[in-house]
Amino acid sequence: MRFGTAFRVVAAAQIAVSAMAVVFWAVARPPLLDLLAPPSPLVGVALSRWLLPAAALLGVGCTFAAAVARLKRSQRMRLAASGLCGSAFVLVFAALTSLAAAMG
Repeated sequence: MRFGTAFRVVAAAQIAVSAMAVVFWAVARPPLLDLLAPPSPLVGVALSRWLLPAAALLGVGCTFAAAVARLKRSQRMRLAASGLCGSAFVLVFAALTSLAAAMG
């Protein structure tokens, strides 16, 4: 199956966003939890143990499904871009929520 340049860019962006989510979850999350103890409910969800890994896994799963499934090009791009947008939104949500809580 041939993949266009746009799909390759979306797949590379998904890998980059997932890597950033894993780094944020593993490196920045523990000190933020110590700093913001006890966290507010919104920060508690943003820094929960399951949110970032689940979003990254869902995004990679959508991109993988788009690559493997027999879909039209537009459907393939829609599925891959949906996974990318979802995982990027959750990463930005977690980072900005914890930043706002840490600043006061």
